[in-house]
Amino acid sequence: MKDIEKLTGWARMATIYLTSGFTGYLASAVFLPFRPEVGPAGSLYGVMAYFFVELYQMWKILEKPYFVLAKQLAVALVLLFLGFLPWIDNYAHVTGFVIGGLLSLALIPSNMTAETRTKHIVIKICCFAAVLLIIITLFVLLYNVPIYDSKIFKYFNCIPFTSDWCANQDIQVNRIDIL
Repeated sequence: MKDIEKLTGWARMATIYLTSGFTGYLASAVFLPFRPEVGPAGSLYGVMAYFFVELYQMWKILEKPYFVLAKQLAVALVLLFLGFLPWIDNYAHVTGFVIGGLLSLALIPSNMTAETRTKHIVIKICCFAAVLLIIITLFVLLYNVPIYDSKIFKYFNCIPFTSDWCANQDIQVNRIDIL
């Protein structure tokens, strides 16, 4: 990560890393409110999205860009499929990746010419707006529309290969009155 901090700048990379992680945790809290979430999964997927954006911007100067793209896609797909195992949170992964990609498009300096300057500025503003909209939407869902058991997203986080493969991953929370 030290090398990409040198390339992009520590402030930009910290913004991508921390915001991707925060938003990944927020998505986990919305869609999996009673499951524990630890580790920097959303943040690391945000950094992975940064690599895709960087590849897109450097496409013309790379010697074998399709080979680099194939390697990055292979890693991303393997990690996505590993997310279908129990106790691995695809909500944090995908949300971190999306936020990381949007912030990378917004924050990474691009090769602008006078003709494309307006286009790049509009893209950056739209990406910032999308990140803000996603965060606000997740907060609204968290506090107003708790999603405890979604039939739509039932298999997004764990595919039941056996009858009890994904059974009871929730943590039971009970209130104890002391006085």
